[in-house]
Amino acid sequence: MTTASALLVSGPLAQAHAAMADEPVGDRGDEANAEKDATSHDGSKEGSEQALKDAQDQAARAAAAQADAQAGVDRARQDADAADQGVAQAKDVAAARERDLSDAARAVADQARDDLAQAEAAQKDADQGIADAEGHLREAERAQEAAREQQDRAQEAFDEESRRHAAEAAELERIRADLAEATERLDAAKTEETQAQRAVADAQREKDAADEAVAEAEGAQSAAAAAAQEASSQLEAAKDAADRARAAKDQADGQVRTAQAGVDEADAAQDAARQDAADKAIAVARAEEAARQAQDDLVAAREAAQVLDALKSDAAAKADQLAAAEEGVREAERRASDAAAALQTAAAERDGARTQADDADQAVTEGEVALAQARSSAQQRQRELDELQRQRADAVRAFLEKHSRENESGLTIDALVEKIGQSDALRHLVNAENKPKLMKLISDSLTPERLRQSLDYIKEANRIRQNPYAYPLELPPGSPPATREQVGPSDPCNVSADLMMLAVVSNAVTSLQADALPDGFDHWFFENVVAGGGVPNLRLRIRGENLAAGSGDPFLRPENSWFTSERINFVTENGGPTGHYTSLTAYYATLTGFAVADNEKYGVTHSQTFAMQGNNSFHYLDPDAFQSAYSEEERSSNERIEAKQREVDEASAAVAAAQAELTRVRETQTRTHAALEAAGERVSRQEQAQREAEAALERSRETQRHASSSKQAADEAVAAFDASTADVETATRMADAAAAQLSEVRTQSAEAEAAQRRAEDAQARARAARAAAADAATIAETAAHQAQEAASSAAQADYDSLHRDYSFTDAASMTLTRGEGAAAFGTDAPSGRFEGAFVDGVPLDAEAFDLLAGGSGIALRGDCVDALANGSHTLRIVFDDGEASTAFTVRDAPTPESSLATDSETTNRQGGDAPGGGRASAAKPATSAGVGSSLPATGDAEAVGLLAALTAAAGSVVALARGRRRE
Repeated sequence: MTTASALLVSGPLAQAHAAMADEPVGDRGDEANAEKDATSHDGSKEGSEQALKDAQDQAARAAAAQADAQAGVDRARQDADAADQGVAQAKDVAAARERDLSDAARAVADQARDDLAQAEAAQKDADQGIADAEGHLREAERAQEAAREQQDRAQEAFDEESRRHAAEAAELERIRADLAEATERLDAAKTEETQAQRAVADAQREKDAADEAVAEAEGAQSAAAAAAQEASSQLEAAKDAADRARAAKDQADGQVRTAQAGVDEADAAQDAARQDAADKAIAVARAEEAARQAQDDLVAAREAAQVLDALKSDAAAKADQLAAAEEGVREAERRASDAAAALQTAAAERDGARTQADDADQAVTEGEVALAQARSSAQQRQRELDELQRQRADAVRAFLEKHSRENESGLTIDALVEKIGQSDALRHLVNAENKPKLMKLISDSLTPERLRQSLDYIKEANRIRQNPYAYPLELPPGSPPATREQVGPSDPCNVSADLMMLAVVSNAVTSLQADALPDGFDHWFFENVVAGGGVPNLRLRIRGENLAAGSGDPFLRPENSWFTSERINFVTENGGPTGHYTSLTAYYATLTGFAVADNEKYGVTHSQTFAMQGNNSFHYLDPDAFQSAYSEEERSSNERIEAKQREVDEASAAVAAAQAELTRVRETQTRTHAALEAAGERVSRQEQAQREAEAALERSRETQRHASSSKQAADEAVAAFDASTADVETATRMADAAAAQLSEVRTQSAEAEAAQRRAEDAQARARAARAAAADAATIAETAAHQAQEAASSAAQADYDSLHRDYSFTDAASMTLTRGEGAAAFGTDAPSGRFEGAFVDGVPLDAEAFDLLAGGSGIALRGDCVDALANGSHTLRIVFDDGEASTAFTVRDAPTPESSLATDSETTNRQGGDAPGGGRASAAKPATSAGVGSSLPATGDAEAVGLLAALTAAAGSVVALARGRRRE
């Protein structure tokens, strides 16, 4: 469906610009003058023929006045000659108008009017002569015959001149056609040359970009190979360290076993010593009993001697107690010294751990500050990039307004929209409902593609103006013949940014009205806003506006076209519309603007505005220069956006690096704080041990003081007692013998007690050795674990250099309930890259899950879910170029007593969306879980940690091998 509408300068619009125009303004004034000029020759000829016919009639009635009639005929001949001269002058004027129509149109019209006035004056003179010759009929008849002969000769001369003129016109038409063909060939050659130059430049840019991409790819490949080699070396070194650590741990375990054997031997020796001491104690008791018996026998003989013996015996016992007490003091002092040394060592270790923890805290603080600064910088760069992209979206509008501001009137789109709101007829277009539609139509016309289309149409219009004869005039069958020449040629129009914006807004208003009204396709904006000076400061002479709706070229399409269709109407004068054609080809139009917009009813609409420059010094550009100016603005904008995008990418990389560094120092912080806490606990234990050792030392010293006092008292009693009785000598010898026996037994008992103490010491040393060996084994195990972590880290580093982190599209933070069936976990990984899946670091058997469509995710089977322990678990899906990880929770199904309390939760879990966008399906449990005893229970940290480390290391090695195969 196509339609067209033309608005020539008339009515209010003409009155608005009449003060600035140099020529009269009218609906079709110039066209009417041109038509009058083209027909002036035919009018003069018909007047001459009518004068001759009237002369013949009057001569028949004036036979008696032949002499006077002859004089009248002579005057008529003179008048005919004057008429022929007027025809020749009209031909000359027409030829001059054809050569320079833009400069001589008004002069031709004035000359045509003068010729017509002269012809009318000649006709009046002829009528007067014929009236005077009515009495001279005979001479008039003779004069009539002579006049016929003269007329025939004049007609023959006129026909010959007409044929010569037609031949010259045909030759001129042929020359014009040759010139148009040559111009077209020249334009085509220039176009091909321009396109070739552009193709060469584009090819060179593509080659340069390809070279850069190849260089970057080669550099990235070399870097990746070097990184892989280095990671492989680090992995081998870490493995060697792990092997050495495991060997050290095995050696330490052997030492622990040896120490344990020493402890067992010391325990056996201590048991034997205790038994021997007990036996000696029994022997001492028996000897004491014998001594007491001997003393009883001596009671009668010598109480004093008996008392003395008792005192000596008591003194000896006190001496033994003192010796034991002194040994206890020495042992307590050694233990207190050992406890003090151990406390000092533990305190030093705690201080070192505290320093490391403080350093880690400082590193975390600095890492958080660095991450915040990196994120702030990245956000600022992103805001700046968004602003540049927003500006690029409005680039055409900004360019037109800038060009108008710097070179024309300073017009803006908002100013034109504001003028629409001031029009009673159009105010409804800027209300809350219609203004968004209007602004969208305007924005659709202000895209780079629409601007290029508009400038191409302006170039096409200029080609038509410069050489309209290059487009053959083909009259349709049954059309009236051409009765006048087509208009042109005319100078090309320059582009006005003001007129481009006027065309855009007018086209949008027309399109919106056409969608809303049955006959809404009309010049709404020009008639209600532009007319009457509604747009101030333009300082242009607006000459007209062309509108077209529907697909196809508005200039050359077969029907309803501004040029092809209306040129036929113009040259055949068939009564059809010609306003678009005359506006398009008018010589006085020097400036133009064009707009293209989409339309719901017609598909597309076109608008072209014409104007004269008027009294201003504004700077206008031809279409190519206008396009170049915009292309330069567009190129500059794209360069700024590309540079800002690089800044955004660099800032994002800095954020990722800061995040990675913060994660690393946080892990260090966790380890150092754990070490600090362990060191603090060791200090506390050593402080308690020191306090206990000091208390034991004080108790031993108190015992020593008490034993020393007792021994001193016993010695003084023995010295003070005087045993002088000789009657009890025998009893004394017996008593002495019993005392000697008792002393010997006591000595043996003391030796047994000493042996017991030595066994206890040996036992303590053996246990200390076992503890040292256990500590060494622990240190070796820690070293082995650290070496394993180093190997895992090296493998992980190698893996990280070659893998990608994929995200889960479903099942984030899912809570799974036993007995509810399978659970799906989808990722954004591409199809065909699935390698395997792990739960808590343990690889899943093929029976434990089903692959989702495309292999980008898995669905855990119901019996696999049921086999997991309650609590949090981690799912990791490995692909051949990366992996994805997520956490999920397993819980028991709610009991009947709690079902009411958890009704809402149960409702959400039955067929609903799981947290994070996942969905748990109530599938029937599979026959084989594929996972069970192989999965560690939640909380089995040591097994899970060791297994996860080994699994990660193995996965890294596999990923490294695959990456090298791809290289």
